[in-house]
Amino acid sequence: MVSVSNVVEVNLSRQTAVPKEETFNVPLILGFNNLPAFNDKLALEFYDPSELLDPSIGFTSTSKEYLMAQQIFMQEPSIKKFVVGKRKVSVVNPTDATKSIYKITDDLDEIIRANNNWYALFLADFSEKDDLMQACKWVEASKNKIGSFRSADKNILDSSKNSDIANTLAAVGFNRSMLTYHATNNEFPEAAILGKFLSKEAGTYCLAHKNLNGITSQNILDREFKAIQNASCNVYTDILSTPTFQDGRVLNKVTNFIDNPITEDSLKAKLQSRIFGTFSLVDKVSYDSDGLLIIENQIRSVLEEFEKKKAILKGWEVRVPKLEEIIKKYKEDRQKRELNNIWFNAIINGAIQKVSVNGFISY
Repeated sequence: MVSVSNVVEVNLSRQTAVPKEETFNVPLILGFNNLPAFNDKLALEFYDPSELLDPSIGFTSTSKEYLMAQQIFMQEPSIKKFVVGKRKVSVVNPTDATKSIYKITDDLDEIIRANNNWYALFLADFSEKDDLMQACKWVEASKNKIGSFRSADKNILDSSKNSDIANTLAAVGFNRSMLTYHATNNEFPEAAILGKFLSKEAGTYCLAHKNLNGITSQNILDREFKAIQNASCNVYTDILSTPTFQDGRVLNKVTNFIDNPITEDSLKAKLQSRIFGTFSLVDKVSYDSDGLLIIENQIRSVLEEFEKKKAILKGWEVRVPKLEEIIKKYKEDRQKRELNNIWFNAIINGAIQKVSVNGFISY
């Protein structure tokens, strides 16, 4: 299938390509398995965790893929569909036993050839040392996926140490991946939290302070919580005796939150869909002032929608070149039937997640 970017190109910071709109609420659960169901296809689509237990598929009630899917679907609301992908077992390099021939990036490249209709990457099986850095780099380079991973590395809780996996990843800096500290076996808060909110419209939510069903709260101290946040990591823990997810930040020492790239991806996909839809619905978008206005109105309509749902702030701007300007400066573009030099300026409408109050009292 030819990418819509060949016809409608939308450039936002850090992005050049986008997934289909319908894939924004579909995760990929990636793990090792030797099940016959995956012999012909590396990735299969499911609509309920119980489908994984079907004898024709072959997972068991203790399989990590099943447990992760189950915990995702325990959330309210929840996604409606997910993809399970098969990792290939790494092969030892015969000339150097310390190096592996097959890496997680190879797995992911093969998965998207088999099924690219997913948006969020969750790992059922992985090695922190060998896989997480490469997975984060792959997600960042994809420019149209996000990743959510977990770690039980207790060094993350110690602010005097900075060689743990969270600090190591954050020092590189990733805007599309997040890591959650969780020491309870066979629990997957990193998947449950996104499973809960990817079902909602991008730009209408943040992950901070949210309760999760079926996930054990981590008993940590204030200093450990601060160490986790300083490492650009997340955790599911009690605040005021209420278990909540804290707090959706990505693996970057420059604080950012995963809902921001999700909003950006959705905005870009919506713009491409709206403009391409115009091309396909009318006989011709004329290259004159009327045609320029049609394109401008499509852009404005998307920005208005995102403003209305509080995904972007009011005061955004759009500029489409005038016909006279195109004839004078961009004559070649008109000959190629290309409309370039459009820009818009909008600010993501973030969320208040922390409040500091100063007060004065007297007697």
